[in-house]
Amino acid sequence: MTILKEILPFDLFKQMLDEGHIRQQVHPIYPELVIFNYTESATYDRVWNAATNTCRGLIVVCGPNGLDENAVVLSRPFHKFHNLNTEYVPESMEANLPTDALPLVTKKLDGSMGILYSYDGKLWVATRGSFDSEQARWATAWVRKHFAVRQPYRHWLPDTTPVFEIIYAENRIVVDYDFEGVVLLSIIDNASGREYPRDSVETFATSHDFNVVPKFDKSLAECAREDNPNEEGYVLTYPNGVKVKVKFAEYVRLHRILTGLNPKAVWEMLSAKQDEAIAMLLSDPKIPETFKVWLSGWVGQLRSRYDQLADRAEEAFVTRPYQVDWFDPSIDPKLARKTVAEHFQKTPDLCSILFAMLDDKDCGEIIWNRIRPKATDTFKVDV
Repeated sequence: MTILKEILPFDLFKQMLDEGHIRQQVHPIYPELVIFNYTESATYDRVWNAATNTCRGLIVVCGPNGLDENAVVLSRPFHKFHNLNTEYVPESMEANLPTDALPLVTKKLDGSMGILYSYDGKLWVATRGSFDSEQARWATAWVRKHFAVRQPYRHWLPDTTPVFEIIYAENRIVVDYDFEGVVLLSIIDNASGREYPRDSVETFATSHDFNVVPKFDKSLAECAREDNPNEEGYVLTYPNGVKVKVKFAEYVRLHRILTGLNPKAVWEMLSAKQDEAIAMLLSDPKIPETFKVWLSGWVGQLRSRYDQLADRAEEAFVTRPYQVDWFDPSIDPKLARKTVAEHFQKTPDLCSILFAMLDDKDCGEIIWNRIRPKATDTFKVDV
């Protein structure tokens, strides 16, 4: 049995919780179970330390007094690891990687990390920061359906965490797989955080008819040269425990689009008249159709809002008084503008647009600013 204070500095862990670099979620059924995950602020501020690195789906069982340093570690998945040559992570730099031993090279799968755990006589799957995410529920149901009539605990290594990739159609990010299910990635020793040897992982997978992530006999240089279509890349695990991700350039491009584009970004493209860029996204054969439907929907919705506001402004403008030559000497321009202004103020939300039209200025930017969307959720969230 492994306890929390044995795997991370508890004071630092509490500090990271207090500062919002680690978040916790309580199990919806078992309040004594808590899962911990690093937050967006840890990522953005690059707060990587012995606590945040370890809290990547860490599950503990709290005692009767709640969370303390003696909480039992139920599951401990991969520690945080980075892309090859991440400048602020020295161990990921190619020059610092071990050269005295070859790494284990496995396929980098494009799904959601699943953490298999056993509690209350049942099998469960959590994702990186949630007991109850859509992916966790799907994977739990899948595991129970496929192994309910078997002996799921045979060959289960004690005090370990089997880690899987969850793959199914509705959870597609970039890569389009021709199967659904969970794929065993590795097994972690809860006490040390080290991964079990590949042969032990394969034995566990064979014992339970799990698919296991493919491995390859490749060098780092060979992995880095590749850019295979419809694949994410590789994970390299060195004997000293260092792990790095080698991602294909085309995958990175598509992933940036699918996980980085939100309604505000679509609005920015439209307001900047980047119609050609939008058309290229919609015609890109490598981008999922679900994304194209989402993008088309937001483009159509924002353009419709623009047109509706522009039509209202046009209607108010053409019904204004003093639609005559402003240089007519019989017209007092100050009185005329005051009268027109009073007319415009009947529709206060249109005033700035109408005055721009009156002064023969481009009102397009004003209209776009009025319909700026509040939604900031990206099309896809990489769980």
